[in-house]
Amino acid sequence: MNKSLHAVQPLIGQSLVNLPPFGSCITADQNFPCCPKSERVVYVSVSVPPPQPPDTSEWGTPSTIVAVIALVVSLGVPIYTWLKDKGDKKKSVEDDYWLRQVVGPVAIEPLLKNVIELIGAVPADAISGNFSLQNIHEFHEQYLKKLATLAVNANSLQIIDGRLAAKAAVAIDEIQELMIDYCYHNEEMSLSGNVVVGYEKDVFQDSVRKKLVDLVTVIRDYQVKKVVH
Repeated sequence: MNKSLHAVQPLIGQSLVNLPPFGSCITADQNFPCCPKSERVVYVSVSVPPPQPPDTSEWGTPSTIVAVIALVVSLGVPIYTWLKDKGDKKKSVEDDYWLRQVVGPVAIEPLLKNVIELIGAVPADAISGNFSLQNIHEFHEQYLKKLATLAVNANSLQIIDGRLAAKAAVAIDEIQELMIDYCYHNEEMSLSGNVVVGYEKDVFQDSVRKKLVDLVTVIRDYQVKKVVH
């Protein structure tokens, strides 16, 4: 139909440069000074709103998730630390009670007492002029039984710390071995007349004393560690 618009050109994001002037003829024959209104250019201006930024108020956005995690961590760490410290303190009090009231009197105190007595009761060695086979035999039998009892009692250290019990057992075994070697070699020297260096009374006493000091140091370090923590 000749009455319809020949062209409608919307202005969406276009420049006005090089566009025909409003109302000019767009017929292919430019010799005509004018053309019908139905064939004139009509510009339609369309207003397009600018793009909106994404909505970041949603709970599922990355920034919100990070913030929630940070909040949980900030609240959870102090609570965990408080619970852990409370548990450690309770365990420390319980261990201290068992060490002082139960394990100490049963295992530690008798061990220290009997080993100190052993050091003082060592009979003369075969090199000295007052060696006696009877004394060496009595000493061997008496303290062999005592050390065996101490080894059994030391198992009670398992109540508070297995490693402490193991170290105590090793120390008792080593003292027992030293005592057996001392008695055996001095008896052999007295019977054979051959002197074997290294089994003198003072050497034996120093060796036992060192084992005792090592054991006491282990017990002390354990107590200090519990107090600090």
